[in-house]
Amino acid sequence: MEMPHGGAVVALIDRTAGTAAADAGGPNTAARPPATVDLHVRHPARAEGDRVHASAEVLKVGRRLITVERRVTDEEAGRWPSRTSA
Repeated sequence: MEMPHGGAVVALIDRTAGTAAADAGGPNTAARPPATVDLHVRHPARAEGDRVHASAEVLKVGRRLITVERRVTDEEAGRWPSRTSA
């Protein structure tokens, strides 16, 4: 059983948030894909198992910024080894 590297988890989080922001941003995001402006990641626990699952929830769509909260859960305990908001 391998533990996913924290940097790989952060890359997954960023990609998941970008996809959610693009979906919520409407047609303008096709010409100008969203870019991460601010990213804070906390790893209160390590992930258990070989896989993690990332999800993203759009909290606010503004004129220039889209606020997204992301969660990562592990496959073993279903807990949140990482949670972010931006």
